[in-house]
Amino acid sequence: LPLTFILSGLVEAMLRPLLGWYDIRLIFLAALAASMILTRAVTGGFRDRALLLIALAFSPLNLIYFIAGRNDILIALLMLLTIFFFQRRKPVLAAIMLGLACSVKQTAWFTIPYLVLFIAGEGTLAERLKRAWWPGVAFGITFGALVLPWVIMNPAAFVEDTFLYLSGRMPTSYPIY
Repeated sequence: LPLTFILSGLVEAMLRPLLGWYDIRLIFLAALAASMILTRAVTGGFRDRALLLIALAFSPLNLIYFIAGRNDILIALLMLLTIFFFQRRKPVLAAIMLGLACSVKQTAWFTIPYLVLFIAGEGTLAERLKRAWWPGVAFGITFGALVLPWVIMNPAAFVEDTFLYLSGRMPTSYPIY
């Protein structure tokens, strides 16, 4: 999805003249560092923070993808920011972070229904819709502004890249075992 490429292009434009080289893993390293710092703000105590740090930075499941240069750590950072803003009762900012996460990778999409239910909370349907309205608008604008230009440019290529490639429905698909 486009945010990884947009962010990479911007960072490369800044870093290549300074360093003479660029590697997208510099972005992922910064995201890892920011995620590790953010764990203090989203966890209650030392034990929870330590477990989250282990899962983020030292889990072989994450470390392999980080070293290979895959963008999973960006999702982790953006989801931690989503949680951070939810904890501070800022659902619009949380929805913007979720919109950014969803414009990086499809795995973030699975959290949408749960977070909508969390935002809506309890009460009458009207009360729940009222609470979910502005966060929904913020999410839609964020996700739409980043993704819709790519959909409009080439809808068939977007569907192929976003859905068909990952679901194993093309001869060159990502291997699903």
